Amino acid sequence: MPRASDPWVAFGGNGVAYQTALAVDNQRDRSAVLVSRSTDGGDTWSNPVAVIQNTGTSFNDKDSIATDPQNPDAVYVVWDRTTRSGEAGAAGAQPAAGQVMLAQSTDAGVTWAAARTIAQVAGVPVGNVLVVLPDGTFLDVFELVVTNAKGQRQLTESVIRSDDRGATWSAPQSIARVVGHDLTNPATGNPIRVGFALPSVAVDANDGRVAVVWSDARFSRAGRASVNISLSTNGGRTWTTPAKVPAGAADRIAFTPSVAIDRDGSLAVSYYVLQPASNGGLPTDRFAAFSLDGAKWQEARLTPKSFDLRLAPNSFGLFLGDYTGLATADGLFVAVFPVTNATRGDPTTIVLRSGRATP
Repeated sequence: MPRASDPWVAFGGNGVAYQTALAVDNQRDRSAVLVSRSTDGGDTWSNPVAVIQNTGTSFNDKDSIATDPQNPDAVYVVWDRTTRSGEAGAAGAQPAAGQVMLAQSTDAGVTWAAARTIAQVAGVPVGNVLVVLPDGTFLDVFELVVTNAKGQRQLTESVIRSDDRGATWSAPQSIARVVGHDLTNPATGNPIRVGFALPSVAVDANDGRVAVVWSDARFSRAGRASVNISLSTNGGRTWTTPAKVPAGAADRIAFTPSVAIDRDGSLAVSYYVLQPASNGGLPTDRFAAFSLDGAKWQEARLTPKSFDLRLAPNSFGLFLGDYTGLATADGLFVAVFPVTNATRGDPTTIVLRSGRATP
């Protein structure tokens, strides 16, 4: 297919790396979720395998991949499949209903069982992220988008859970309602596409604590987006009231967060911060905040200097991507994110920063 996007990478306990991506052929109205595997740390990859492929009125979107810490050969891919063609989030393409889809491999990604629906919702379950807790509970977190007859949208951070390793699933449960709307350029009113309210999820491998972060405008009278966190300590059954990250941050525009939890229980959240300039510029930076309890945070700047978001590619708005990467490795947090540059034809640079938590 002409285009592949939405890449996601996970490592299994057997050392195998897995990568999933969304492939789209708009001219033929076709979409597929592809998976590749690597047995040499990512130096080489297998040919991609399609775990699903649809044409016409079904569109696959926002895939992610996860491994099972208790079963090194188990791999899971989740995504949403909508009932109309057209990419979710595109103008006029937001469908009225969709499903959460799951594909599973029990032999380290060599073969895959047929994809199946694990949730049918009255809305669109966008941005699915599956995590496996230490006790074997599965959680799938997503942004539920419900559109009424007037075209108005209500967004809710939502979760479904499985107590039998993915065989059956609960009905969707609300974590928190989303406040506000998609970002726009304060100077022009044109859209800034930031994956508004898409969740990022992390699990504490020691005690099963789950952290979900997203951006919305609940803490700003001016409607400016901030990064929010909600925690669960009982397997996703209940969630804390959303809190701002970091709690004392100024009323600025923060978006596209990622979360990770280190083996010592330290929390890290990375995110962009935009502080519009009086001359119409959009100086933007990447920050990280660190915490032991999800309440007290220490913030660090990851970009040595601000970059201009106005130089970002335009895809239904200025667009750096719906997601960024944040992971842990040998006691370090590793952040991967794009920034803009002034190079014609290749306007973004991928940056990797690593460091220890400083809560």
